[in-house]
Amino acid sequence: GLKNKLHALLNSDVNLDDAAEEEVVGSAHELIHLILTYRSKNPRILEKLRQKNTANWYVLYGIANNPYATSETLSKLICGEQSFNQEIRTLYGSFAWRNIRLYVAKNKNVNIDTLRYIIEFPQSRVIDIQAAEHSLRAKS
Repeated sequence: GLKNKLHALLNSDVNLDDAAEEEVVGSAHELIHLILTYRSKNPRILEKLRQKNTANWYVLYGIANNPYATSETLSKLICGEQSFNQEIRTLYGSFAWRNIRLYVAKNKNVNIDTLRYIIEFPQSRVIDIQAAEHSLRAKS
């Protein structure tokens, strides 16, 4: 069951198959979702985790750091704030969410439009902008 999957997630020598990862995503356990964001190599699973955890910055942070996240998922992590409800928009400006912008800017899969968004976003910090500019130069 889920306990065995948690054990597998915590054991770096064990990989879960797609069906097992789907079961983890289907659970309501945010801690397990968080661990899966760092372990999954499946972009579809990462997008499902993003959809299920829109208000959980710690899960989104794990996705931002995952080298298997697609450019579309990374873009949705930071460019979708207009569609967020007011509570999430408030969180979006907080310290934790700014760190998501930083790690999206550093992710090798981030696209140019998302990097430009980070550079132009009024709440981006200097470090976010510098990381985005560095990634933009690397893509040019």
